[in-house]
Parts: sequence; structure tokens; C-alpha cells
Amino acid sequence: MFNNYIKVVLRNISRNKLYSFLNIAGLAIGIACCILILLYVQDELSYDRFHENADRIYRVNSHFSIKDRVMNFATTAHVQGPLLKDEYPEVENYVRFNGYGSPRVIRYRDKRFTEEKFLWVDHTVFDVFSFKLLKGNPKQALKEPNTVVITEEMAKKYFGPEDPVDKKLRIHNDTYYTVTGVVQDIPANSYFQPDFMASFSSLKLKPSGNVSSDLVSNVDYYTYLLLREGTGYKDLEEKFAGFVDKYLTDLLKALGGSVRFELQPLTRIYLHSDRQLELERTGDISYIYLFSGIGLFILLLACLNFMNLSTARSANRAKEVGLRKVMGARRSQLIRQFLGESLILTLFSIVIALILVYALLPTFNNISGKELTTGYFSNPYLLIGLTGLFLFAGLLGGSYPAFFLSAFRPVSVLQGKLKKGAKGSLLRIILVSLQFTVSIVLIIGIVIINKQLNFVHNQKLGYDKDQVIALRVRNEETQKKIEVVKNELLRHPDITHVSASSSLPLGRNSFTAHHVVGKPKDELIMLYSQIVDEDFLDTYKMKLLQGRNFSKDYSTDPGESIIINEAAAKRLGWIDNALGKEIEIFMSINSMKKYKIVGVVKDYHFQSLHEKIQPLVLYNANPHGGNYYRLSIRSKSKNIQAILSFIESKWREFDSKYPFEYVFLDDQYESLYRTEERLGQLFGYFTALAIIIGCLGLFGLSTFSAEQRTKEIGIRKVVGATIPNVILLLVREFTKWVFLAVFIAWPLGYFIMNKWLQNFAYRTKLGFDTFLLSALLALLIALLTVTYQAAKTALANPVDSLKYE
Repeated sequence: MFNNYIKVVLRNISRNKLYSFLNIAGLAIGIACCILILLYVQDELSYDRFHENADRIYRVNSHFSIKDRVMNFATTAHVQGPLLKDEYPEVENYVRFNGYGSPRVIRYRDKRFTEEKFLWVDHTVFDVFSFKLLKGNPKQALKEPNTVVITEEMAKKYFGPEDPVDKKLRIHNDTYYTVTGVVQDIPANSYFQPDFMASFSSLKLKPSGNVSSDLVSNVDYYTYLLLREGTGYKDLEEKFAGFVDKYLTDLLKALGGSVRFELQPLTRIYLHSDRQLELERTGDISYIYLFSGIGLFILLLACLNFMNLSTARSANRAKEVGLRKVMGARRSQLIRQFLGESLILTLFSIVIALILVYALLPTFNNISGKELTTGYFSNPYLLIGLTGLFLFAGLLGGSYPAFFLSAFRPVSVLQGKLKKGAKGSLLRIILVSLQFTVSIVLIIGIVIINKQLNFVHNQKLGYDKDQVIALRVRNEETQKKIEVVKNELLRHPDITHVSASSSLPLGRNSFTAHHVVGKPKDELIMLYSQIVDEDFLDTYKMKLLQGRNFSKDYSTDPGESIIINEAAAKRLGWIDNALGKEIEIFMSINSMKKYKIVGVVKDYHFQSLHEKIQPLVLYNANPHGGNYYRLSIRSKSKNIQAILSFIESKWREFDSKYPFEYVFLDDQYESLYRTEERLGQLFGYFTALAIIIGCLGLFGLSTFSAEQRTKEIGIRKVVGATIPNVILLLVREFTKWVFLAVFIAWPLGYFIMNKWLQNFAYRTKLGFDTFLLSALLALLIALLTVTYQAAKTALANPVDSLKYE
């Protein structure tokens, strides 16, 4: 009996090849998109959940507030972990990290590489985190100074088939570290992935004896706590107020500010952290919501398309239903048949969708930066999701014909009274309008994302980033003779400027407390700071608004003079008269150093466009003092390779100890917006697929509409209607649905994209042209899709249309 049921269902599907193909194709594309997005979202949500104690691990974050300046850091001082463990029995253990992301030269025999994924960690790291040690003792591996644990990948890279344990690596400053263990490669869904974990005791850090000063000095360490079972982290966090009162009361009075320490669950760091000095680049929960919304939009679009075509096809099956009911078929049998057809079509769609996912996964990984594999298909959550998709799409798509058609009265059907039901027509109008609404919202989204990316790429930064090569200066001896290096490089005719600085314009700058001379001592302000030489402004073509640049003619500039930016002048209330004013930098609780303002530089972006330009102070340092870690070289030549060869050869003369490392400044700037670039690409592809789904449905509906109006068109042509008149008649029916969708989609698109743009302090405008373009594109797509079938119908011979009447 079941076999006969399947045969009937398959026979009915095969009778309507066009509609079946359009249904399967549209739904398969929609489900494939949804699966890819589901895999992406699942991967993002899985970060750091593989740790056995993931729900008990918390990071200590620092919240500083001084006057009107609020700072939220992902870091603490190095004394924070030990103090919290001693103060609170709820803390079972702690581990501290430091040094991640700072490139280090690592050598073994004749092998030498620059590594960035290097961490100093406490020996308790294996008690807190679930990193699997393949070789070595997890309790002892990192207890002694100058010991290091490396990953499997690094073991193969440096030692090949040799056993790395007890071998020595020479790291950075010629210190030898003994390899005491090999850890399994860190999973890709860990928000930090060190290749080297060196013993924290190697840093030889000791408390100064002044706890207050220690807690706010060098806040550059990541502290993770393992709480005891049953501890409520919010309850413990509330107790930290007493910790602040105990150790920081006097210091906070001097600073005129407040400090708060907060606990952040490990599993929420990757997607929910908006802290400064984050250990690793994190994700963004808003993108999860965005992609989830896109996935649901596309799936909804595919299901609406599926349902729409099913309802359209149902009108041609009304007589079939009537005859079957006359022959004794019960309504329940008809419902099972229609739902069965819909579910089988859905099953075919899922199979094709899985094939599409398998084929598209490499491209998707390349665009998204993920490493998703087909192994995810065995995930129970994905299987549950696919089962849900199967039931949702199948039952929704078959619901209207199943429950509406099966309720037809046989007499009415066979008399032809229900062939053009108003209810079915109204439902199709609603569904088509919803389809176009989704498509228009996606078009608005991709246009706005691309406009913002163009805005970012073309925004005036306040400095010229083109034709600048930046070198990293690691060798302390090279830093001390930086002037000699600069003069040697300037001997090349195509090198116009060379400057030294503590960081690049887009580098990590210091953030310190300052005091305005003449104001009360407790009135401190927080300013970013950077050390630059006298050639820095000229190299980057920055503009001075007031005063002068640093100069070798003024021997007191290093250590006494500063230049501030416009934002700092505004913040200090000196927008027109900053020159000659004095400010002091906070060195310690009882120590301040005075500087005089000699210039005001036009604001430039030293952070990404997500952030507003903040107050900044430029200091000048002694060229022999070793404070210059970056060298910026501007050239006028198009032959970059020749320039690089010259620079490298000169560099080798001064520093053969460290590798030659360089970056093009424009590349560094572009890397800041890689996430948005990927978002734009993914959004573009998904929008294109959504439009394809909509076109498939629209093509099917236009075909159905033409079939339904064949006799009408034949009569119109007999009484004198021209071909353009007929085409316009058919096209007009669909264009009015597009206009309805436009008025629904515009406010929805505005709300969504305006919210996304709030992530940028500097952003493009949501102009009317964007929304007009989305409407015109949707209308053009609809016209191109419908016109083919309209023209085909209009060109048909009216005799063929009317010969059976």
C-alpha cells in the first residue's frame, strides 16, 4: 500500500515537470545557503567550549574611569591573579598570559623564523585550560624559568623527526629556552591559539611592595580565574569592590577616578568582548544575528517560493480533486497525498542542497576565513536542524494545497466555479510581495555595505599611507644608531623621507594620565601618546595647524617638548592658544614630568574608523635612547622591488641578527576592515542566490499566469490587441507587487542597515539613492524574468488558444 502511495505521489510530481524543477531548485538553493550559514554560526558559537572547565573559567577585565574618560581593558596588572586567589576562597586557581602578538625571532641550529603566537604563561595553564599535553609533565613542564611548551606543528617545523623534549630554542634576545613538552595543536575554535607557551617565571616579575602602584602600573597581563564549583561569578564580582577599597582608595583620590574589576565568562569572550587590548581579534555577536537573519530570510524566501508555486499549480488540479472525491477519496487521503508530494520534493531539495554545500564549502571557507569541513555533517545539531528544515519546508509548502484543495466541494469544482479562486490569488500576491521584500532588503544591505567599504577606503586619514614601507626595529643596538640607518637609506635617490617612531600611525599607542599645569593636582586627563622623531610629520605628510615641528635645532625637544592633535587641544580647551601651555605626564603616584606644547597637528586617524579620533600627544625622544621600534620609509619610485632590495641590503649591514621585516602601510590599513570585506562578499553571494530563488518562483508564476489567461489573450488579439499591449498586460500584474514590496522593504532595510552602521564612528550616509537603486534593481529583475514568458504568450497564435472552445 505504501509503495502504491509513493508511486502515485511520484507520478503526480512527474506530470508537472516545470513546477517540480522550479520548486526543487529554489528550495535546494535556499536550504544550501541556510546550511552554510548554520555551519558558520555553529562554528562561531562553539569557541572555547571544548575546555573541560569552560563554564568555570573567567577573565578579569579592568574598568577605569577618570573624569569623563572611560576605559575598558581586557587586561590587568601582573599581581592581580595571585592577589585574588589569596583574597577569595572562591578562586580555585589562576593563570596569567603576556606577550601574545609581539613577533619574536626563534632559532634552532640553522633554522630561524619569526613567530607571533608566543605566550608567557603560568605553569597552572594546564590546570585551568584543557590543552592536551602529548609529551611532558603538565604539572612540571612550565615551573622552571626559561622553559617552553610547543605545539605539534612547531615541533615538526623546528625539529622534524627528532624528539623536541630537552632540546633548546634560542628566543629573541639570545636566551635559551628548554623544550619541556609538546601540546596538541590548539583547536581552531579557541579564540587564542599560541604555538609557544613559555614559563611566566622567565619574566622575573616581582611585586614592588606597593600594591596600589602595582595594580595600576603596566596593565598588560591577561588574568584568567578558575572558580570553584557552584560559585556565582556575579556574587564574586560584587566582592571586588572591597578589594578596590582595600588597595586603591588613596591612589584613586589622587587620580580623581574609579576602578572596577569585572569577570567575563570565557565562552562569551570571542563574540561578546568589546574591550581594549584584546588578546586576539574576536568575532562579533551582531554578525551572528545578521547572518542568522539572512539565513532565515533566504529559507523563508525559498519556502514562500515553494508554497507560491504549489498554490499556483493547485488551480490546475482542482478537477483532479473533484473527480477523486466523486470516486470516494476521503479528505484525509488527499491531505496525505499533497503533503507527501511536498515532503518528497523537499527531500529531493535537501539531497541536492547537501551536494551544493559539499561543492561550495571550499569557496565559502575562502571567503569567510573559516576551516569548515564535511565532518560537520555528522553533528547531531545539524541533523536535527535538517530534520526541522525538512518538516518546516515540506509541511509549509504543502499546507495550502493540502488543506484548501481537499476542502473543495466536488460539484463546485466540476462546474468550474473554483478554477480561479480569489483566495488563492490573494495568497499568491502576498507571497510574491514577501519574496520581493526579502530580496529588496538584501539588495539594500549589499549596497550599504559596499558604500561603507568604499567610504573607508577613500576616507581622508590625515596622513598619506601610500608609497610607505614600514620596518620593525628589534635590535636594541640598531635602535640606538637609528640616525645612521636613516642617513644611509636616504642615499637612495628614490627614497624621499625616513622617520623613526615607537609605533606606526595605526599602531598600538600608550594611554597615560596627564595633568594640566596650573590646575588642581587631582584633575587628571587620559591621553594617548606616541614617540616620534622630527621627520615623522613630513614622512606621513601631516599638517601642522599651530607652532612648529620637532627639530634638531632645539636640543631641549627630547624630554621637554610635545605636539598635540586637534582633539587634545579641544579636550584641554586650547583650540586657538595651545602653544606654550604645559602639561605633566603621570609617572607614578608621587612623580610627574613636565612638557611644553610646541605645536598642534591636524587630527589623523591612529585607530580604525570604528573609533572617533581621540586626544593624542606626540613626544620626541633622544635618537640614541632606544625608544624607536618602527622605521617608516617613503619612496617616489614605482619600482617597489628595487627599493625593497636596496633597503634590505642596507638593513643587513646594521642588523644581521634579526630577520628583515616590513609591511606596506596601505596593506596594514586594509587589514583593519577584513571582517567587513568578508561580510560584504558573503552578503553579495547570498543576495545573488536569494534573487535567483525569487526569479525561479517568479518565472513559474508568470508561466502559470500566462496559462490561466491563454483564452483571454487569444480573444484580445482577435479583437485587435497588439503584442506590446498583451506584454504590458501580463507584466503590469507583477510590477504592482514589486511596488508593494518596495514600501515594505525600505523602512525595514533602513532600520537594519542603520543599526549596522552604528559600529562605525565615521560612516557613509543612508541616502535616498540607495533605496531608489534597490527598487529599480528589483523592478528590472522582475521585468527580465516575466517579459520572456509574456512575450512567448503574446506571440502565440490565437487560433491555438481558442480552437477547443
